[in-house]
Amino acid sequence: MKAPCTIGIVVNPHRPKAVEAAEKLVQLLTESGVPFCSPCVFDARAPTGFAKDVESHLEPANILVTLGGDGTLLAASRYAAPRGIPLLSIRLGGFGFLAEVEPHEIEWAVRRILSGEYSIEERIMLHAVLLRGGTETAESLALNDVVVTRGALSRVVLVRTEVAAGYLSTYSGDGVIVSTPTGSTAYSLSSGGPIVHPSVPVILITPICPHSLNARSVVLSDEETVLLTVESSDEAMMTADGQVGFTLQQGDQIRIKRADVKARLIKFGLRSFYDNLQTRLRWADSFGT
Repeated sequence: MKAPCTIGIVVNPHRPKAVEAAEKLVQLLTESGVPFCSPCVFDARAPTGFAKDVESHLEPANILVTLGGDGTLLAASRYAAPRGIPLLSIRLGGFGFLAEVEPHEIEWAVRRILSGEYSIEERIMLHAVLLRGGTETAESLALNDVVVTRGALSRVVLVRTEVAAGYLSTYSGDGVIVSTPTGSTAYSLSSGGPIVHPSVPVILITPICPHSLNARSVVLSDEETVLLTVESSDEAMMTADGQVGFTLQQGDQIRIKRADVKARLIKFGLRSFYDNLQTRLRWADSFGT
């Protein structure tokens, strides 16, 4: 027997339209008699009025609805994936490539969820572990990417890159991106990486502004483990999805592999991956006309 639906609401409090949509969603769920958790945020800097103790607050939820942009979904995915909770993203941010539903479709989408008329699309995630002196000191999941980059005032960063078979390259530049297929349309794309359909089981390595004409993206099997070692003495940073960050020291290593959990995205079949390439990345634009 299917468990009753309890909806958790995650909102970007810095976007007025997202806050307004959250209020309307709460009203809709209340009038429909659907159990829900009041809106919460993953941003500790958010204004008062939103729950910030996310783990305890969202514990009853078995579906999460995110109201914001892709960043809101990325933050929610790191919470939801280990718990197997499906995610529905409402496009209320500036880009929204990962969003499934437009704001005017919220009520329709909720009705479809309650009637079970949706599918689940699983997305590969990464698990990154920071090693200092051989000891694991931090870890994070990432739906888009794990990035090692130079500090704000530093020179180029040297990142030794290895895979299971051995040494791959030492990149000299602004850093290195290790991304999932989902992340192939994010930072990796802007750094010259390829676009990869989210169903393809691969991991991408893309150098950022490499100081070499020979450094290019590499596409690996998602069975690979990537090991990045900071060889330069200047300041460097590691980030996961651009949201979780750690300061790096010379000799620090980041071990990255496919996570044991996956993000589970709710889909209604409204738009395909290729539709989003055309409408949100403007893939089909004609230049000079």
